[in-house]
Amino acid sequence: MGRNIALDLLLRGHEVRVFDSAPTAIMSLLTHMEESVAMMREAGLLNETPPWQDQLKSHQSCAEALANTDLVIEAIPERLDAERELYREIENTFPMRQS
Repeated sequence: MGRNIALDLLLRGHEVRVFDSAPTAIMSLLTHMEESVAMMREAGLLNETPPWQDQLKSHQSCAEALANTDLVIEAIPERLDAERELYREIENTFPMRQS
């Protein structure tokens, strides 16, 4: 689901920053996106394709991907331990302010 959310945002002209701890995940993401764009073109769903590759930024760390972002979409496997770890990392990057 995360791949398709990212591609939709890219095709609408938004910058998308991605991070994945699995080394092959980013290459898999790119392959999926290229295949999806090709299928959409063949089906007549895309006449012109914005230069989405220029708007996709992959990062080596979660903190690096989160820098200067307006929106964070978490799309990791539904494993409670992994989700807790990710949310801790996000919270450490964006500490909540106490009122």
